[in-house]
Parts: sequence; C-alpha cells; structure tokens
Amino acid sequence: MKKWVICNGPDWYRASVTSTKQLIRKFRENGYHVLWINPIAFKSPFVNSTTRSSALSKIRNKLATHFRWLRLDSKGFWVLVPLYLPSFSDRADAINRQLVRFQVRLCCMLLGIRISDAILWISGSFTAEGLLDWPFHRKIYQAADLISGFRNASPELKEKLEARERNLCNKADVVFAASDRIAEKLMDLCTKPEKVKLLHHGVDYQHFNPSGKTAQIIRNIRAIGKPVAGYYGSLTDANDKDVFLALAEKGFSVVVIGKVLGDYSGLENNKNIHLLGPVPYPELPPYAAGFDVALLNWRMHEWILNCFPVKSLEYLALGLPVVSCKIPVLMTHFADVMAFVETPEEFAREAKRLVAFDNPENRTRRRQSVSGWSWENRFNYVQNVLGI
Repeated sequence: MKKWVICNGPDWYRASVTSTKQLIRKFRENGYHVLWINPIAFKSPFVNSTTRSSALSKIRNKLATHFRWLRLDSKGFWVLVPLYLPSFSDRADAINRQLVRFQVRLCCMLLGIRISDAILWISGSFTAEGLLDWPFHRKIYQAADLISGFRNASPELKEKLEARERNLCNKADVVFAASDRIAEKLMDLCTKPEKVKLLHHGVDYQHFNPSGKTAQIIRNIRAIGKPVAGYYGSLTDANDKDVFLALAEKGFSVVVIGKVLGDYSGLENNKNIHLLGPVPYPELPPYAAGFDVALLNWRMHEWILNCFPVKSLEYLALGLPVVSCKIPVLMTHFADVMAFVETPEEFAREAKRLVAFDNPENRTRRRQSVSGWSWENRFNYVQNVLGI
C-alpha cells in the first residue's frame, strides 16, 4: 500500500521554495507519494494591494496556474489546481468547500489514495479546511505565518480569519508554528494548547554554498565597481521599496530578484537598481553569492513581527552580511551575525559598515551559525512528533 501525503500549501508554480515545500519534499524522499493542492484565495487581491496595478498583477499570476488541473511534475508530485468560484462571500466559501471536497475525492479515486492511511498537511491556506472531517491517519496544520495577521485586514475580516484559524487548530492533531509569537497566538485559539509545537524553518545548507561560481549577470553588475546589495523573493507592496532607493542613492548597485506582485514602477528607471525577475530555486545560490550585503526589508506590521523568513537562513548559509528590519525571532537567534535597523537611512548606513568590515572569518562565522538548521533535522523532528 502506497503512503500518501495530501498537502494544501502555497502556490506550487511559484519559483520560491517555501518551508512547506521543503518538508513535503522530505516526505517524498522518505517513500511517500504526494498530492499537492494549490490554494484558493481567501481574500480579494485588492485588499492588501496599494494600487490597482498591483492587484491586477496578482490576478494575472493566479490565472496563469488555472490552465492546469491535475498534473504530475518531473519529481513525481501530483499537483491539483482546483476549480472554484472567484468570490469571497460566505456563500461562495461554502460552495468552494464542496467543490474542493469533490475534486480531492475524485483525485483520490484516480490515484488510489486511501484516506485512512494518508496524512493531511495544511499550510498557509483554508482551501483544504473542508477535508478536516475526513478520517485521515494524521491531520497537520503548519502555521508558517499567522494568516489572520496579514496587512490591511479590516476588523471584520481579521475576526473571520481568526475563527478559521481556530477551526484549523482544533481539528488538527498537531499544530506546527514557525515562531514563538505564532505559537503563543495559536495556543490561545486551541482548546488543547499542548498540541502546538514550535517548528522553526530550516535551510538547504549544501545548496546555499558560497564556493560556487557567481552568475554572469551578477558579475556584470559587479564590474560596474559598486558594492552589491541584494534581495530575492516575492516583490509585493509589503517590501519597503524606500530601502532599495536609499541604497541606490548611497553608492550601491541594488539587485532585486523575484516576481513583481506589487507596484515597482518607481524603481524601474533607476540606473542603480537592477530588477532581474524571478530566478528558479536551483539557480539562486550563484546569484545571491555575488551580493556584498543581503537585505530583509519589509514595512513593519503584525505579519512581519510574527514571521520567520526562510531566506534569512539562506543568506547566512552563503556567509553574507545581512541587514534586516527588526523581526523578533531573528533578533533572538541571530543577533550576533545580523544587523537590525528601522529606517531606509539606517539600512544604507549599516550596509556600508558591514561591507567595509567584512572578511572571510566573518563569513565563516555566519555560515556556521546555521549549520545545524537543516531541513533534515526539521523533518526528523516532525517524524518524532507524529510518530511515523
């Protein structure tokens, strides 16, 4: 009998490799088959977009995934992009819940998945909420972020999302939280707070190895003669774009890698800012290894205060100096190897200082600081908690 994980995680077709995808890959490496359910949006793209063009960009990116329904990718993962009503009313939610249940049931029939032997893993979405009543072997909710804490949520929407988080927490057998702040908030939602377990993110330590060859486009930018300040990831309106501008004005070549999901028109014509678009995960290290300093620049908000950005560990694995906004979990674990600031001017000043005093010894120390944070270690912990 095949072992299966049915995972409802972030968008499978984005270039970024999230913590959920890393952990599910470990399940696959350990003999499990995987059905990945792409997420249905639980809020309008206009809710947390600062401009109409930002919202339309998100809609276009979402529509691009809907030319697929059920596909087997090259690594043996089955990916379902469920059909649903693109509406955000309570009635549409109820209809979409039934649509997802029907489509997952159909996939189980087609793929020979026996629910009672399968693990349900939910992360970052309510899409599979309607499956929590099914008799899975184990039901897991991974809170990589606090969904109810996203930017621009009205009090009414925040209350609704918190109620749905409470439902996930109480119907799951185990709740994994990525940071202490998330764990504390979810414990308050659980009738059995002891089911909430802290599961920090990890890093592919060998993949993010600084000894490889730098990508040609980064070498070309370095040839300009300015230090390179870099960032990679989804480019939304949550990023503090003023930080990129401040660094560009203070003598840096600013490299920004990722799919643009917000309004970045104010950066496009700046000769010192290089918007390179998305880079596939396998190719990221040769790009980022060419940074002189790496950035974690977001506008401060509850979402950011709760978060644990995976890229922070990847930057450190490359030995890079890192300047970050004040994220509590990073300040707790990496205060000795990262710099924490508040304003764009402070980002530029600290970036200059770190570049001026960087050396091989500091780079080795940063890399060693995350040597024990492997995804293998995280997966072993998951196995122990789940008893599998």
